[in-house]
Amino acid sequence: MPKKLPFEVIHVSGHDEGYSGKELEVHSPTTRGWQSLRFCEYPQEIIFSLKEQCKITKIQVLSHQHNIGSKIEFFIGESKEQSLRSCSFSRLGYVQLAPNAEANYQARELKSVTLNKDGIFVKILVHRNHINKLNVYNQVGLVAVNILGYQLSKEFEGQHPQEKTEDVVNYYMNQVTSEDEVVNTSKLNASPRYEYGKEISPYDDLAFDMYQDSETAQLIRKLDEKKHQAIIEERYDYAKKLKEAIFDLHKVGQKLGKFEVEKRRAVELEDFDTAKKKKLQSDEYRVHVYKQLDIYDLLQIPKFEKDQVLQNITNVPKQPSTVQTLSPKIDSSITTNTKSEPEEVRLPPINTSSTINNINHHSHTSTTTARSPRQQVEENMSSVEAMPEINVSATYDIDECLSQSQNKNDERPLPSLNNRKSQGVIEEQENENDTHNETELPLLNEKEEREAELIIDIFGMNVAQQLYSKSWKHRQTSLTSLADELKHSTEVTEEQPPKSVSRAVLAVLKKSLNDQVFVVLNESTTLLKTLLQNYIPEKSLGKAEVTFVLDKLLPILMKRLGDSATRTRNLASDVIIDIANSKEIKNCSSIPNIVSQPIKAKKQAPWRLLKSQIELMQKLIKDLGMNKPGGFSTENVMKVLLLGLEHPHNDVREAALSCIVDVYKIVKEPLKSFFPPDDANTRKNPLYTKLFDSLDRADGKMTESEKKAATKKKKEDAEKSKMEEVKALQAQLQEMRSLAKVQVQENENEASPSTREENNNTKNNNGTKATKTDIDKNAKKKSLVASRISIRPISQRHKEEVLEEDMCIFCGERNEKFSNDGVLDIHYWKSCPLLQRCAGCSQVVEICSLSDHLLNECDVQQNYTQCNKCGLAILKTQAQQHKKSPTCKAPSNSSKLTCPLCFIHVQDTEEHWKTHLVEKCKVNLQRLKKGVKKPAANSEPATKTTPARNRSQIPRGTHKTPKKK
Repeated sequence: MPKKLPFEVIHVSGHDEGYSGKELEVHSPTTRGWQSLRFCEYPQEIIFSLKEQCKITKIQVLSHQHNIGSKIEFFIGESKEQSLRSCSFSRLGYVQLAPNAEANYQARELKSVTLNKDGIFVKILVHRNHINKLNVYNQVGLVAVNILGYQLSKEFEGQHPQEKTEDVVNYYMNQVTSEDEVVNTSKLNASPRYEYGKEISPYDDLAFDMYQDSETAQLIRKLDEKKHQAIIEERYDYAKKLKEAIFDLHKVGQKLGKFEVEKRRAVELEDFDTAKKKKLQSDEYRVHVYKQLDIYDLLQIPKFEKDQVLQNITNVPKQPSTVQTLSPKIDSSITTNTKSEPEEVRLPPINTSSTINNINHHSHTSTTTARSPRQQVEENMSSVEAMPEINVSATYDIDECLSQSQNKNDERPLPSLNNRKSQGVIEEQENENDTHNETELPLLNEKEEREAELIIDIFGMNVAQQLYSKSWKHRQTSLTSLADELKHSTEVTEEQPPKSVSRAVLAVLKKSLNDQVFVVLNESTTLLKTLLQNYIPEKSLGKAEVTFVLDKLLPILMKRLGDSATRTRNLASDVIIDIANSKEIKNCSSIPNIVSQPIKAKKQAPWRLLKSQIELMQKLIKDLGMNKPGGFSTENVMKVLLLGLEHPHNDVREAALSCIVDVYKIVKEPLKSFFPPDDANTRKNPLYTKLFDSLDRADGKMTESEKKAATKKKKEDAEKSKMEEVKALQAQLQEMRSLAKVQVQENENEASPSTREENNNTKNNNGTKATKTDIDKNAKKKSLVASRISIRPISQRHKEEVLEEDMCIFCGERNEKFSNDGVLDIHYWKSCPLLQRCAGCSQVVEICSLSDHLLNECDVQQNYTQCNKCGLAILKTQAQQHKKSPTCKAPSNSSKLTCPLCFIHVQDTEEHWKTHLVEKCKVNLQRLKKGVKKPAANSEPATKTTPARNRSQIPRGTHKTPKKK
């Protein structure tokens, strides 16, 4: 199996300060890698020298995240003299690197080249860089290079690696213990660690070393070798334990690697307190994990070597925090450790009953006197039973959106420890212990004393011990006493300046606001309000101190909004609202800025936290306002609301929608710029349909759905009204028919006896009998005249019986549909050009006699008067104005009348009125266009050859119909 080949960088074209080529010889999370000079010439050349002639099977290159070359060329060099001068290089090819813009220059590209070449030198050429905004000096960089293959020693040169059986046997036989003296050597030849052509071990891959603590990586490789040997020897229980330990150490190594990165960052910033803290955390965590995983048993180290191993572990040489250049000598020591025998690794014994404990919140007991590293570790190991649980990820950046109760998911023990008893502390246990420890205060360990240094200086050791006690009653008592002290504090001393007191209370609140016991959290909020609303204003510390306190503590309260307990969320929300509305903090911009800060989450923001944040923001917007000093910014608010609007949880979306409507009522139209356009495509999304409908309601407008419903209802009402109108017309016509029949009968009965005698004499003299047709015609003609004289209704069924049933008797229009029941009546009512509905009584009359109707028969005739000049019926209120109007003109002669529509004088004959109203009167023509269309099918206008009726026999008068019901 190919494995990592140690190498040395013997030549580079140039390097930037702090990024030497020697950095490539070490693989660890803190490796800085190599970078070229600024504005260098290309290509840049790097040459690596192997320890001896090797068969190279793979080369791995990890590129810089933004100083990226366009391509990399690879060369292999061979030299019998193992000298660079006599070496001849053969070109293998090249690989291209991506510009990395899609990853926003946050990811590093790993390129692997598979080959099968012998050589002792490797040369790579890095070509011109990709241009981007972060690479301002046109540099290229490599973070790490890894070479894998086989070492070909001189005595075995030309042999196949599988032929080195004796070396393999000797390698393992030297490690056989007394209890395993008999080993089947035939199985050693089948060791997967030495079989040619097998896949590369994942623990030799570059990706493994770059994210693992270097010491843990070496230990994993040793355990992996032990596992393969156990498989060969068929010790499967032992192999299973090794597999579980390797899996656990893989996670542990990553976390220890993060410790190293944080420690190095602190050193670069010259924050030596943090660097020391990270170093102690790393050492303690490493020792306890080793003890839990029983490294002594796994590596089969004799127990009499415990002390020596312990000393070796505590004095393991660490990689320097900052590396300028690494000498070949240092690299040789590293490679020697890689090749060292398993027995050379010295690890401490492990007590299997111990558990991993959280050193972030509960450190083990230690004294304040200086001790050697060996003494510290020995004391730690002797007191490991009393140590609380270590949180594997407790020292790293935790997503700000998650509350502490949610972060407990990462406090699980390692998988191999699942069957062991945990020692978690819960509130019920605290309550039981309180009965025994109410008067006893625990001593603070060194870590807690460092954290509480300011609290001890200002308030004394007793308050600090109460605050750090495991008993919630002690913690509650300390907070209550501090709140009382702040309320009644009147004296200012040099030992307790107000600003120092404020900062000490701030340190107390940083710890207590994270407390999981509700009564303690409640006391913490009381202390916070006392500090902000009483102490700081009374001591005149100013707005700057208020802002400083809020910037430190409000984010903690915001995290508590995501707590699973409803009362905790409500308490945090009420406290923030109370503080924001207090007169001392009314115009402080810190509150709206922090409350409207988007949640930083890797994937999706926790729904409880986001929903509570939106609801809190909605309440504060009503109190603090928008876009004014001390108020919220539209842009910041919308960042949060848009996240809520797209959240998969419905409660969050509803809360965001409600808040958007409230903001819209204040901001109005500018808010719509944050949303897609309101069109049909956007409304396909039900979310935006609901949003835009809510905004329309806020404007007092009808929503799209309401508009559609209103249009539909209007259409239905129009149809209903039309049907009612038709029914009313039909009822009116029926009444008119009855009246006409009665009138005709009366006229026939009133006919003179002389007429009847004359008809009889004529009948007798001629000796001929009158036909039935002649009698009917005379009767119809008389009845027509009589009915016209008496009531003259618009649609008289009697006239249809007299004249043709498919013709209008007024305008002469013919239509086959007129013969249908009710169609001719509707024509009289709406479409006939010679008829019009009276505006006062809704009766339909002839236009030529409209003035007579208004003066003599209309229900509102008292409102009209006749113009002495033009003869029209004019409203009394408009009489004076009408007389002054140019349209009021007297007819040129008595045979003319004035048209009541267009005020033009028309000859008072039937034909002249018909011609005027049908062809010349513009007002009448416009009225007909706006009205209901006439029936068009099979219709034809009246012509001179088709007289509609004999109007000469019918004197004009007022033609009225019963009012519409």
